[in-house]
Amino acid sequence: MGKYKSLFIVLGIVVIIGITTLIVVVGTKNKTNTNSAVVDNFIAKTIYNNTLGNYLAEPDGQALYTYNLDGFNKSNCLGSCLSLWPGYYASKQVSGLPINFSVFKRSDNGKLQYSYKGHPLYTFKSEGPDRATGNGIAGFYLARP
Repeated sequence: MGKYKSLFIVLGIVVIIGITTLIVVVGTKNKTNTNSAVVDNFIAKTIYNNTLGNYLAEPDGQALYTYNLDGFNKSNCLGSCLSLWPGYYASKQVSGLPINFSVFKRSDNGKLQYSYKGHPLYTFKSEGPDRATGNGIAGFYLARP
């Protein structure tokens, strides 16, 4: 009987741990997605949001956007646009970039801006990490992996 009592105690602990883990995972609104289409590198990561789905973010969780008026590795967000939608800049020329990421030199300010699949990347000045409230505003959309 003592052997079965120990078995039931161990099974009870496993069930409690499983339920606790499930509550934590289900209760997390934004989390790093773990499917095969994720991006997770020194430039960006994939965030999953129950409402917005998968989107790219800086490593600290700041959402990344693309602008529908941009060209391939060419930004058309200039002047006051950049003050509200700052470019996602590289501090120096980066080599060995992950697949689909590149850096281009902006013609207006000479800064090196990251792009994903040729789409220049931006942040939204009104947001902080783990917030994505700019989707669809003024032609800016969340960057999708």
